[in-house]
Amino acid sequence: MSSTFGDRIHIPKRFYERTDGSKLPPFAPLRKNKTWIEQGPEAWNEIQRQRDTGFEVPEEAFHKIVSYQDDILTASRSIRAMDVYQIAKILKAVHGTGGTVYIAGNGGSAANALHLSGHLDVFGFSTNCLVANPVSLTALSNDRGYEKGLDRRMFQGPRSLPSGRNVEDVLVVFSCSGRSKNVTRLASCFNYTTGQKGIGLIGDTYPDRSIEKRDLDPLVIVKSENYGVIEDVHSMIIHIVCELLRDMGLKDK
Repeated sequence: MSSTFGDRIHIPKRFYERTDGSKLPPFAPLRKNKTWIEQGPEAWNEIQRQRDTGFEVPEEAFHKIVSYQDDILTASRSIRAMDVYQIAKILKAVHGTGGTVYIAGNGGSAANALHLSGHLDVFGFSTNCLVANPVSLTALSNDRGYEKGLDRRMFQGPRSLPSGRNVEDVLVVFSCSGRSKNVTRLASCFNYTTGQKGIGLIGDTYPDRSIEKRDLDPLVIVKSENYGVIEDVHSMIIHIVCELLRDMGLKDK
């Protein structure tokens, strides 16, 4: 059912009526969707824009957009502030000792690995994004087996992890599933080699995830089964950590 603003605009009834059935005045809280309840003015402006421009958003598309916004909000609030702050503290300590930050992930998580690496480079960190060289990574995965590709990269090339000694380095892994064999093995290898736990940012898509708390601490779990939402929240965490690092005194180079 469309709104009464005009036949050209199709806004679902539940988004423009209040719970008592009366019409929606400017800036009134919208019902049904938490994101739009808390952003009433923005929701009203969206309806106004559609009315003024005559641009039609089909109800199904409108609902999809609003639902995704709500999913992002819900998932972002599932992460614990203490875990995010701990990530910043660990990275600050590694920066102070001149250690290296090793970063990895698969697919969209590989993009977030590169994303974090780029931000840390600005602060003057020594970083080694293990997915940054596809030639080396795919060669190792082909020759040694897919599950061994990332940890072989960690021991190879410039800024490689020295084997057999405890170093002031840290590993950061991104994984939506929490059960990718190459990421799980990488975390275990880093812990075994350095005696230190890495940092894990994962999703809640599978209850049987194989990444272990014994290898990763903090282990930040985004409560969502939507890979896109998980990756978006991981990206948000990257930006929050960067803001915290600035608050801790690190300067952009």
